[in-house]
Amino acid sequence: MRFAVSGASGFIGSRLCAALLKKEKNVVALSRREPSWLAGSKALWKKYDLTDELDAGALLAGVDVVIHCAHSQAPDESARYLAQNVEGARRIKVAAEKAGVKQFVYISSISSHPAAESLYGRSKLSAERLMDPARDLIVRPGLVVGDGGIFARMSGSLAKTRIVPLFFGGAQVIQPVWIEDLCSGIMIAVEKKMTGTLNIADPDGMSYRDFFRAIGRRMGVEPVFVPLPGAVALMCLKLTETLGIKLPVTSENLLGLKAMIKFESAPDLARLGILLKRF
Repeated sequence: MRFAVSGASGFIGSRLCAALLKKEKNVVALSRREPSWLAGSKALWKKYDLTDELDAGALLAGVDVVIHCAHSQAPDESARYLAQNVEGARRIKVAAEKAGVKQFVYISSISSHPAAESLYGRSKLSAERLMDPARDLIVRPGLVVGDGGIFARMSGSLAKTRIVPLFFGGAQVIQPVWIEDLCSGIMIAVEKKMTGTLNIADPDGMSYRDFFRAIGRRMGVEPVFVPLPGAVALMCLKLTETLGIKLPVTSENLLGLKAMIKFESAPDLARLGILLKRF
């Protein structure tokens, strides 16, 4: 089988390509720039951007499965951000259909739900609604643990300051998933030709405090928790962002925390037949 993975230079996309190559699959890496990991691999790189008008034949000829991981990670003006990501998902889905691709997999997030307030969660939900649950697969990972993505930023911040601000009470439930387990789950789902929505995340989860305590134990760092008023912090962050000031925490991060809900994942993990590594 030949797999095309969009966002192949990103955290999830690059690790997924590596996992597929390890299984000796044919991989087409789609990204704006040629990934650094491509050197010496058997993957084929094709230039791809969310905003491109796509030539289905040139991009996806001979591809059996498309896994769409690409997502803009730089929310600026809300309408443009939403349009870019949702329209980008629509374009590659249409291209896949034109190219006769057999399976389409959209990598969403457990931030995607009707009560989502962040641009990230809202854009993921809007893109999900473009999918056909009878034909396509939507994968919602929990907070992905590994050497990249938001987890790496959280770990880096803790290592530098040891301070963990607690917003909106700090009682949110984090449902982690190791990147290796996520990649395995996606590949199993494709092999089983699953469709609909699949939640791949720790079924029990842990409190925000316990999650940072677990990170701290792995790093030999004792976190210092500082409760802060979420609404006030959100206003201040939006002001600093308007002024072009970048801080370790963004208004998007806070909106994601504010609207975080716990997802049911045990039935989906049972369908996959996998047991996630605990964090």
